Amino acid sequence: MPEGKGLIEFAAAELEAVGHGLEELRLDDLVARLESAGPPAN
Repeated sequence: MPEGKGLIEFAAAELEAVGHGLEELRLDDLVARLESAGPPAN
């Protein structure tokens, strides 16, 4: 495999991993905000 193709595949895999990490952070932040807000006032 040419070196350039390997670098592109490596970079794509790294970006995908970072993207999944960001999704998890956003979910954790959302859960924390919901928990700190308490139950909805009905």
